[in-house]
Amino acid sequence: MHKDDFPTLFAIAMDYLAIQASSVPSERAFSSSAETDTIRRNRISPVLMEALQMLKFGFRNEPFNFTEGLITDEQDMILPFNTANDLDLLAELAHPSNTDVQREDVIDRVIAVLGE
Repeated sequence: MHKDDFPTLFAIAMDYLAIQASSVPSERAFSSSAETDTIRRNRISPVLMEALQMLKFGFRNEPFNFTEGLITDEQDMILPFNTANDLDLLAELAHPSNTDVQREDVIDRVIAVLGE
C-alpha cells in the first residue's frame, strides 16, 4: 500500500521476502546440478549449465509424448468395401473349414480390396 511513500524499503522487501522459507527447493536444484556437473563434464560453461538445468526441469514437469498426434481415427481405418462379402474377408480367411484353394481365393480378394 505504501510503496510510493517508501520506495527503498519496498525494493528491499521485494528482494528479501521472495526468498524461500525452506531450503528443500534449493537443495533439489544443487542436487540436480551435481548430477549434470560430473568429473567428465567439469568444463561446462555457466550458460550451458543453466540451459541444461532448465531443460531437465522442463522434462521433469512435462515429459515427451512420442505418440501425441499418432492416434488414428476409426474412420481412417475403414477400408472401402465393395460388397457385403468383403466385410468378412479376414474372418473367412481364418475359418478352419476352408481349404488351401479357398484361402488363396480369399487372399486374392483381400489384396484386391486393399489395392482399391
